[in-house]
Amino acid sequence: MAGSKVKQDMPPLGGYAAFDYKRNLPKGRLSGYSMFGIGIGIMVFGYWRLFKWNRERRRLLIEDLEARIAMMPLLQAEQDRRNLRMLRENLEEEAIVMKDVPGWKVGESVFHTDRWVAPMTEELFNLRPREELLHKRFGFLWYV
Repeated sequence: MAGSKVKQDMPPLGGYAAFDYKRNLPKGRLSGYSMFGIGIGIMVFGYWRLFKWNRERRRLLIEDLEARIAMMPLLQAEQDRRNLRMLRENLEEEAIVMKDVPGWKVGESVFHTDRWVAPMTEELFNLRPREELLHKRFGFLWYV
């Protein structure tokens, strides 16, 4: 161990190359004020578009509502025709089923009034298959 010599690392002859320590920022960037102004401008444009779209959407919703209101009498008339047809079919079936019962009046109202009482769903579908009642009640919501 006494014979080994330690060799110290030394700089190369002539020294190391110069170390660049100066700030090297790229030129031509926007200033902070201009970036702030651009950001505010983009936000103002976005809010303008948002208000414009909300106004258009509100107009379309009003148009849809007016179309529904205009179609309501037609849809109500179709539903009334469907109900009356089903009631007539039920009365015909009731006349066939109850023909042997003495004193039975076909179509006699269970309500003690002369006013029209809209029939319940069960009253319309009581002589029909249960699947039709379930389809009428739940429609597309009835799974399985």
